[in-house]
Amino acid sequence: MPITIRGPLLSDAEVASFASTFRAFDPKSQDTCVRIINGSIYGMGQAGQDIFVWRNLFARGTVAGERGIYVDSGSWKPQRDSNTWFFDRCLGWSGVCVEPVAEHRPALRAQRSCTVVGKCLSHRSRIARMSMQGALSSVGGTANARNISCVTISNIAQKAGHATIDFWSLDVEGHELTVLSDAWEATGLTVNALLVEDHRIILAELDRLLLTHHSFVKVAQMPLDTLSRRAAATLSEHPWNDAHEESLWRSKLWRDYRSKQPGGLSHEASAGKHEKGRWY
Repeated sequence: MPITIRGPLLSDAEVASFASTFRAFDPKSQDTCVRIINGSIYGMGQAGQDIFVWRNLFARGTVAGERGIYVDSGSWKPQRDSNTWFFDRCLGWSGVCVEPVAEHRPALRAQRSCTVVGKCLSHRSRIARMSMQGALSSVGGTANARNISCVTISNIAQKAGHATIDFWSLDVEGHELTVLSDAWEATGLTVNALLVEDHRIILAELDRLLLTHHSFVKVAQMPLDTLSRRAAATLSEHPWNDAHEESLWRSKLWRDYRSKQPGGLSHEASAGKHEKGRWY
């Protein structure tokens, strides 16, 4: 049964009751899963992102016996510091793990149920230069750079046979705004919830892009991430604006001002390598 985002939030007592009878999708992970649910450990995500997302968006659906679909882009480790291990091994969600660094993929294939895709994400299919530096590998970097094949989130979903992504965790080391400029809705893809690592990008630009181009509303500002969800009622077209308002977003004066906001500049922005028409 597909999962839905609905309220009200489960109370701590309801979560404790659920944990007392919970059976993990992966029996070997039972103890860890129960400890995450009951709060004995604060998730597997670097800052507890997984349990935060689950409690706020998907807990009630889980209690109702529903399962979702996730995409983890920039997967890195299969368990520790993962925003999706809990959804995979505990809740039994189907998923896709997008990991361009070849050295990281064998562990994902061995320890996760997700389909592992050895490409990078971008706003269009292309070959890009990617700096290979372990967890800090990034498109546009120069250290130990290699050519890497990049595809869109729409392409990833279509090849996996998914028309809906319930939870997308996006952590691509400064390339996030470019990835999110892809108009995936035009292909028929629906994304219900999105977690974006944001400490390398400008928060105002991220919020504007998600609101005006994808009709996403912000659920929470987390220590390392922005959590957003698809609005119940989407706009029929982009909100009205004029050339002057658009020029302010693109002007050096205001970009310099926004770069001092929390989040700072991405690799692409600071290096002046963002593509024309791809920054909002």
